[in-house]
Amino acid sequence: MIPVLPLFSARQSGVFSAPSQRAIICKDTIQKISCPPEHRIRVLNADFGDMGDVGCLKENNPMPVGFCRTPGTYEKVKKRCDGLEGCDLAASNDWFGNACPDANKYLDVNYDCVNNPGK
Repeated sequence: MIPVLPLFSARQSGVFSAPSQRAIICKDTIQKISCPPEHRIRVLNADFGDMGDVGCLKENNPMPVGFCRTPGTYEKVKKRCDGLEGCDLAASNDWFGNACPDANKYLDVNYDCVNNPGK
């Protein structure tokens, strides 16, 4: 599991937040993204595929094959995690599809933690 790293800008819908969180989840693994108590996840961007800046290398395919993104990833992650304090995400072809069959895929999620509007 690769740790959550701070990130200083977001790419989705012109939303900018400093700092936001970044989770890199290698294919066929599950990782939880979370916020502190009384805060909720707001997904800023999500991609599943091989975006070229991070590698989840596999023994049977040690070299990246190039840039590839799976359509609909942001919408799926947003629907699953937005508004929750914590959310388990599985980086898998079963959930996102196999748009990049030879790629060393990973799920790249940018999110921030916002005050819980219900509190």
